Amino acid sequence: MPASAQAHAEEAYALGRLGGGDRVVAAGLRNLGVCALRQGCLDEAIDYLDHSLSLWRQIDGGAPGSVGHGLGWTLLYRAAIAFRQGRHEQEETDYLECVQLFRQVKDANFLALGLRRLGNTKLRRGEVEQARTLFQESLQLNLAANSRRGIVASLASIATTLAARGEGQAAVRLFSAAKTLLASAPTMLTLTDRVEWENTQQVFQNLLDDEALRSAQEVDQTLTLQQIVDDALKHGAATAADVPSAIQPDTERVSILTVREREVAALIAQ
Repeated sequence: MPASAQAHAEEAYALGRLGGGDRVVAAGLRNLGVCALRQGCLDEAIDYLDHSLSLWRQIDGGAPGSVGHGLGWTLLYRAAIAFRQGRHEQEETDYLECVQLFRQVKDANFLALGLRRLGNTKLRRGEVEQARTLFQESLQLNLAANSRRGIVASLASIATTLAARGEGQAAVRLFSAAKTLLASAPTMLTLTDRVEWENTQQVFQNLLDDEALRSAQEVDQTLTLQQIVDDALKHGAATAADVPSAIQPDTERVSILTVREREVAALIAQ
């Protein structure tokens, strides 16, 4: 995190305390937490984020329609720290809450991110079917929003669930397609997605020790993005009965953000 970003975050927090109101202070605390996170100061980051969350929950009683975005974004960052610290129960709790919030406020971009992160917590616990369902919904939302890095990360995550189910050839084929997409249009994965990507690469390196699977990594260069996505979505999508009601999608289609909202979301997700 550049020193200028740290200075701006501190200035915004100070101005908020001088009269900007609780929302400005809560956002300032979150931004300071993000600065500390990127500097590797995890305990300091947690302190800022905990204070931020406390304030968000006090504003209008924490009503999603009022503070859903601010609360959800802060939870995303705290969950990312819990992941890095190995506190996976806290990580899952935070991701579950932020997914619920982003559904309620219909924030498609951050819902896609939260779903993928929640799916990773499920996968680590061996809940492969639930994880795949979450990854597939994330992929569909990212495709609708034309988020290249979200599409790549979701494809890799779905490939991991195929590997966990013993579908080695399908897994290698899909992950190889994700790698090709990433290489063909370089994009910056988020910090947590980069960690998950490295873990996934190790899984597939182990798979490729099997000579019978090596040929599956040859990607058909004529495949379109839609064909790759269709391949990822066809692998046994779980039914609603497989997914806890708290994370099931609304029957109403989640709305996609405006161009300006996408720009802001992209900056926050870096």
